[in-house]
Amino acid sequence: MGTNQVTRRLLAGDAASSGRVNITDNQSQDFFSPVGDTVIDTDSDGNWSNITLTPAAGYKKGAVTLNTRIDMTQDFSFNWQVQMKSSTTNPSLPTIADGIGFALHPTYAAGALGPAQTVPQNINSIGLAGGNLGTADLMNAIGFKLDSYFNWGSDPNGDPNSPYGEIPNTYYQDPKHNDASHADAYATWDNRIDGVVDNAIPQTTATQWGPYGMFTKTSETGYMTNTASDDGTATEETPLTGAAPNSVNLLSGNWMNMAIDYTASTRQLTVKLSDPSDAARTMTWQRTVASSEIKSRYYAFTILSSTGARWAHQGIQHLSGYFTPEGQTVLVRKVTTNGTSIADAETYTQATPKKTTAPVTMTPTDSNNQFQGVLSHILFTYYDSDGNAVTKRVNVTTGKDGFDRDDTSWWYTVDLAKYSSLTIVNYVYRRSNNVPALNFQYAGAASDGTYKLQPNSDVTVTASVANPATGPATWMGVYALDQLPASLQLKAGSTGASQTGNQLKIPLGNIGRNKTGTATFTLHYTGTMPATLYPGGAPASGTGMDLGHNAYVYDQSPYNIDAAGKRVDSSYYYVPTTLDAPLATESATQAPVMTDYTNLDPGNFVPHIGSTQPAANAAFHYWDITSAGATTMDPAKTGHPTTDITGSPAKTMTGTLGNTITNAPQPSTLADYTYVGYYEFAGSGTSSTWHDAGSTAPSFYYQTHTSNPATQQIAYIYRPTKDYLSLTVPDIDFGKHPIANPEGEMRFYPMTSTARVAITDQRPHTGIPDTTGSWQLDAEMSEPLTGINTGTAMIDAQLNFKAATPDSATDVTTSAGIVEERTGTPTTLATAQTYGSHTLSWDTNDIILQVPWEGVTYLVPDKYRTTLTWTLSNGLN
Repeated sequence: MGTNQVTRRLLAGDAASSGRVNITDNQSQDFFSPVGDTVIDTDSDGNWSNITLTPAAGYKKGAVTLNTRIDMTQDFSFNWQVQMKSSTTNPSLPTIADGIGFALHPTYAAGALGPAQTVPQNINSIGLAGGNLGTADLMNAIGFKLDSYFNWGSDPNGDPNSPYGEIPNTYYQDPKHNDASHADAYATWDNRIDGVVDNAIPQTTATQWGPYGMFTKTSETGYMTNTASDDGTATEETPLTGAAPNSVNLLSGNWMNMAIDYTASTRQLTVKLSDPSDAARTMTWQRTVASSEIKSRYYAFTILSSTGARWAHQGIQHLSGYFTPEGQTVLVRKVTTNGTSIADAETYTQATPKKTTAPVTMTPTDSNNQFQGVLSHILFTYYDSDGNAVTKRVNVTTGKDGFDRDDTSWWYTVDLAKYSSLTIVNYVYRRSNNVPALNFQYAGAASDGTYKLQPNSDVTVTASVANPATGPATWMGVYALDQLPASLQLKAGSTGASQTGNQLKIPLGNIGRNKTGTATFTLHYTGTMPATLYPGGAPASGTGMDLGHNAYVYDQSPYNIDAAGKRVDSSYYYVPTTLDAPLATESATQAPVMTDYTNLDPGNFVPHIGSTQPAANAAFHYWDITSAGATTMDPAKTGHPTTDITGSPAKTMTGTLGNTITNAPQPSTLADYTYVGYYEFAGSGTSSTWHDAGSTAPSFYYQTHTSNPATQQIAYIYRPTKDYLSLTVPDIDFGKHPIANPEGEMRFYPMTSTARVAITDQRPHTGIPDTTGSWQLDAEMSEPLTGINTGTAMIDAQLNFKAATPDSATDVTTSAGIVEERTGTPTTLATAQTYGSHTLSWDTNDIILQVPWEGVTYLVPDKYRTTLTWTLSNGLN
């Protein structure tokens, strides 16, 4: 990772010290820990964004502390943005209090300063609230404050007999420092600078005071005093209200840039405050720290804030910088997959291998937001020669590459001799308690949440999941993968989700704590029978077409990283009962055993709702319609054939409800048989659905639970290939006529006698719909009327048919038509929609031979004839 622009600017022309570490503003969570009332928000990548040090409430204090000490013999720099937001709209009252600052301080073991010093001062220690600004009470601290409320403190007023002032022989967290009856801060007056009252800074608590910016320092007892810039500018006298031309207005509620720089060779500490929207508004404080003030080579660093009887929302963001850590140091963190610490960071400085450790399970406490979870993996970070981080996932093979474990703990050993600077070991946990549940709701659902789907219909679905109060500050890139049955698919053109195969991806976005992510989309049901859609999984047993969800919740937590250092989709949460998540490396047979697991598959053990579709089966038959004793071909009824044409038993397929019957048997060509169509019995009801042979090639879904006593059945029906349909057709005679013809006259010749066509229908159709008995009668003239002796053709002659008279007007439809050689296509003269034999009749004037004038002109005396082809076709073929 490279440094950000601010850090690169600070580094320009400055040779980095050996061991320097760069912190970009997307890495602050790796280096700092929240303390006290601090609340962390994260950005879209899971990195720290808005850091609320204090809420708008009384007597709060919060800080972020650097997890390792700074080498004060080397330069360092930190940058962030600061914000103070008013807690009241009453202009007669102080609207912002008490302020924000930073402190550098040495660390002390208990007793290091004497027997009375019973509380250690550690890297994550902070001082008192109210006017103490989190700094007073820290021992031998060097700092700076943006102070927005005047405090009288415990000031002796120059009177040597005053009971106020510093309290000898007291140390960090001594109760005497926080005696509100004695003073409102363990500090001097806020306008006493280097022991002298600065009358340019008012003394008032009636209205908004300042804010003012000034350096601070504390004594060995933790007593805080103020000190001036030593460049003669008296910047501490300029209120930060925007009134002066260069003044930054901290009362605006806007974010302002703040930077500190320390030059080790001169011990010069510089603070700069600027308005990012107006470069002219830039203020600088500068002082040289006396060598006597620096009590140790290594100092802790903290950014802190507090409130008292008055308060404000006070925060920072975009924290970055560079520093040189204390020697060869390893920082050990226990974090969530979002990078949030769930236990105090540990820092070890040594030149020999360090065996770090963490428990396999994390116990919930108030300080870790009731986090209960299990170890997922270990991330190891070191810094290259340019001070940039290199992170890898540790190989957790027991006994290799520094990793080991026992029943309750993992260990990772870092050989610090190999690294010249800071190293970080992150033990990454996945939360196992308070797991949120994914919900599905349907527009128009029944009171129990189900929805009744009709064949070929749509349903509008809203998926939602809530990030609970105990969840991550921002739950990153949440989405669900829903394994849908094949009969239920995302509707074409629907937004709110996407689909690959039968897997639906539902994006739910970045979800803030106590917020809900939602997505709405439309599903289309392609099944052939009504179905019940459940908001969770379909019931394991039943009699109907039941559909449900099988959805897994993933996120894009930034600390879910693979061995190559690449972020992978996994989950902030750990659900041991989820063994077959779609992104799993492989399905698990059981939950990891806490006493011996090492590889927690990042793609598995994620939140899950629903279940795989219930088991289903379907039987396929090939039945002969002439089967002896059969009274029906409908598999839903009694009396159907009991033996397949092949003599084999029915082929039974098994799968899951609502999914495609893969490799389902299809209608096939059987010797000496003609395919008629098929019945489909869904397993419920009293009848089946018929599909003619000419229907689209069948594609089936499982529609019957295996628990349903009535099995889904598909019966392909065949008829023996015989001449069941036949017809008797007449010879048609139009008589003898003279050839003479006046020029331009059309000739019409009726038949000499009536014509009749007899249709005989003996097709077996037991137990199939009568509508399968359709037939069609066509007539076609394949050649013109031609003289049998001369071969002369009668040009463009045609036969004009009137509609025939059928013997049953209800079953047969007849139509008029023209039969002529030149079209080359047959003419339909009659159709029927059901089985049955029929006779069609034409009177002598119902079929007319029409000869145009041009045809007569070329004729010679002869007997003319042609072949009229009659075709009777089965409507199923």
